[in-house]
Amino acid sequence: MERSDRTLVNEQMTATLSTFFASIALLVAGFGLFGLLTYSVTLRTKEIGIRMAMGSQRAGILKLILREAMQVTLIGIGIGLPCAIAVSRIFAHMLFALSFADPVTLTTASLTLLLTGVAAGLLPAIRAMKLEPVAALRHE
Repeated sequence: MERSDRTLVNEQMTATLSTFFASIALLVAGFGLFGLLTYSVTLRTKEIGIRMAMGSQRAGILKLILREAMQVTLIGIGIGLPCAIAVSRIFAHMLFALSFADPVTLTTASLTLLLTGVAAGLLPAIRAMKLEPVAALRHE
């Protein structure tokens, strides 16, 4: 009985540490995407100013930046999913009641990454949307 309790404690510790490090990785990925999109908006300030001066709606600018965030996120998921499936075969002995390519887990992880991508792109998109066309054209 004591041996099974120790085994259970080890499994719980492994699960807790895995969750902790996965959360940190998700946070780092979100901040990285946020930084990338903020830099992209800064570089494209004149372009956004011209679009707005030519009559583009602020909602169109919002969609433009969020679409860029989704593209980067989807590319990351497209590259990461096959890698995760390949690596999960190595750790298959640690998975309980799951296959190494569990569709529910992979879908949940992908949706979590998509939501993180939208959240990371929202602030740069709102900043781009609030740019004044004249100030943006005078930028630099």
